[in-house]
Amino acid sequence: MTHLTFRRLWVGFFLSCVPALAVSDTLAGRVTRVLDGDTVDVWTDTGVKERVRLREIDAPEKTQEAGGASAGSLSGLVLNQPVTVEYVQRDRYHRILGTVYFAGQDINRTQVERGMAWVYRQYSQNADYLVLESQAKAQHRGLWVGTPTPPWEFRHGR
Repeated sequence: MTHLTFRRLWVGFFLSCVPALAVSDTLAGRVTRVLDGDTVDVWTDTGVKERVRLREIDAPEKTQEAGGASAGSLSGLVLNQPVTVEYVQRDRYHRILGTVYFAGQDINRTQVERGMAWVYRQYSQNADYLVLESQAKAQHRGLWVGTPTPPWEFRHGR
């Protein structure tokens, strides 16, 4: 293998591993299914079904306490509604990691504000979301009525 071929392979590999942080994309479609409080299926305007994981938040698992309420909240907001999704990458499960908007409203933010999701601190740097989570917790909204187990701890304990 020549040095030039090796270099091309290395650059190609490197570029495939680095997410395009500076470039975001948008898709538009209709939410056809709500899987839980932070995951939806969107039938895009181009006729493709995409699974979308709401970025920067983490909601209770379906089998976890408040999981049904969180999913119900998200269903009430977007099920069968036209949405736009802004995203920059996919996760290891090939889901789009995005912010979902319906009628100009940031749905990820709304889930946190309602107390139906945590800010996913490992992946979020959104200070506004942290303030909304603190307010929901102080006002005992949604899952903050009790002392909920964060989903990342619930998943780890299984």
